[in-house]
Amino acid sequence: MIKKIAIFDSGLGGLTVAKQIYKYFPEYSVVYFGDTARVPYGGRSNNIIKRYAQENVDFLISKGAGLVVIGCNSASAVAYSHLKSVYDIPIVDIIQPGTQSALRLSCNRKIGVIGTLATINSGAHKSFLEGLSPGVKVYVKACPLLVSLAENEGLSQKIVDSILLEYIDPIVKKGIDTLILGCTHYPHFIKDIVRLFPNLNLVDPGEQVAINLKAMFESHLKLNDSLEKNGKKEFYVSDRAQNFANICSRFLGIKARVGVDNVFII
Repeated sequence: MIKKIAIFDSGLGGLTVAKQIYKYFPEYSVVYFGDTARVPYGGRSNNIIKRYAQENVDFLISKGAGLVVIGCNSASAVAYSHLKSVYDIPIVDIIQPGTQSALRLSCNRKIGVIGTLATINSGAHKSFLEGLSPGVKVYVKACPLLVSLAENEGLSQKIVDSILLEYIDPIVKKGIDTLILGCTHYPHFIKDIVRLFPNLNLVDPGEQVAINLKAMFESHLKLNDSLEKNGKKEFYVSDRAQNFANICSRFLGIKARVGVDNVFII
């Protein structure tokens, strides 16, 4: 049976992951689920995050998922191993591809990670980096304002720059040469960060997920052949569909109309 690439996130940030998958796989059918009714996952217990993640995968499978990308750092940190043990379809997390890319890019083995408070407190990026390269120096910074900053229009460039400098400058002063954007909302600020910190290597984990998927498909032709290629894009949310349509238009640069229980791209 032909299946689809699927992505889930606790909310809307995973659209940046979807954007990269559309870029690398324009011909594939993709289904996205944003659990906007229960966002954020970060303050939840590990057991609750695992349950939510499993419910999300079950929903996506009901919509034809043949491969699931966890487009949420909190769910990747807490639920990835659990989901791998439950399902026999490929499950792809967002943390490992980003950490692997950061290690390839870094020349001085000093790597920074910015993320939500929950993601930073999970220690997942630090654990993966140190596991892959003992002796690497990892500097982390929680950036609680950046999610709402990414989802709201109308703020002046001066305010945006001020907040980014407040969060990132302290770890840059530690000597990092590479920065992992450890939240799927943060690629929204790539141009701003490059302008403020031109010497940093930036890692967008969403793009690394897409690159890794491309390599996976090339080495597993059976998996590649089993995925639908009609270019259809489906979006589902658990609440606030109109807001999702607006954010979808901003993050993906496309217009959307709201259906009964999902958002369809025009």
